[in-house]
Amino acid sequence: MSKKGKKVQVSGENNLKVDLWGNLSQGDVSSENSPLKSSFVKPSKRYRIKGRLLKSGKGLKPVTEIYEWPTHMSKSDLNAILLKMKQSFGCGGTIKASTKSIELQGDKFNQSESYLKELGFILIRSGG
Repeated sequence: MSKKGKKVQVSGENNLKVDLWGNLSQGDVSSENSPLKSSFVKPSKRYRIKGRLLKSGKGLKPVTEIYEWPTHMSKSDLNAILLKMKQSFGCGGTIKASTKSIELQGDKFNQSESYLKELGFILIRSGG
């Protein structure tokens, strides 16, 4: 049998607690919660854009189309808006390059209207 050694007292026994997530909570998280990327500038003027619900030609599944965006908006601005809309609504979507419009899967018109109002756009329902 082996002999047990003497216990060695370590000074500062309660100081050994380490906060593993302490460095992460100190960072600036406000940039992650912004509605859009920094490249998009919130418009000073309230622009009117149109939206409609499409069902025909899509396998009878509803698709929300938002179109007639202002001409000064680039494709990267639309991508930033689309990305945040898809994440917050929990749906899929795409940008149609030929018509410069956003298509969201599902009937997301009311959610889109409230989200775009926060960004400074007025969404008008068209097509019934």
